[in-house]
Amino acid sequence: MSRRPFALLPFPGESRLPLRIGGSVTRQGRRLTLVYELTGAVAGVEWPAAVTAPARQDNLWQQTCSECFLARPEKAGYWETNLSPAGHWQLYRFDDYRTGMRPEAAVAPPEIAASRRDNALSLAATLDLGGVLAPHEPLLLGVTMVVRSIDGATSHWALAHPGERPDFHQRAAWTIAL
Repeated sequence: MSRRPFALLPFPGESRLPLRIGGSVTRQGRRLTLVYELTGAVAGVEWPAAVTAPARQDNLWQQTCSECFLARPEKAGYWETNLSPAGHWQLYRFDDYRTGMRPEAAVAPPEIAASRRDNALSLAATLDLGGVLAPHEPLLLGVTMVVRSIDGATSHWALAHPGERPDFHQRAAWTIAL
């Protein structure tokens, strides 16, 4: 089992809310568990309520959602997972940087749990990647989050922001190796 803590940074100049976003990523064989914890001015964050029938959905990044980019080192292809506090999710496969995007059919729906407290928001998700990865295959990860405030502003949070604009697809920002 491999566990790595993380702290996300807002893209410079975007976040109007004084927030901190941290968490951890744990890999146990083919299972990947992501835990995000938002603290600070969480009352200003748009946090979708849990739904009774979560589903696979596109465009989750248009609201508050966590994201994680996964790649095999030295391979051009990668995956992007989007996880909504409401329970909706998506996993896309890419052939190379922003090309060949399509839903990855070889994975089961993740287990997602989200909560809202007075001083913190949290989201935990476990994905079974058995349909796409061998149990001990090395992985490179870019952990990210899109935060939408109740006033409609959006901020982009990542381990690093190597470009002039927010772009979670840049491998230079994928700094966790498992």
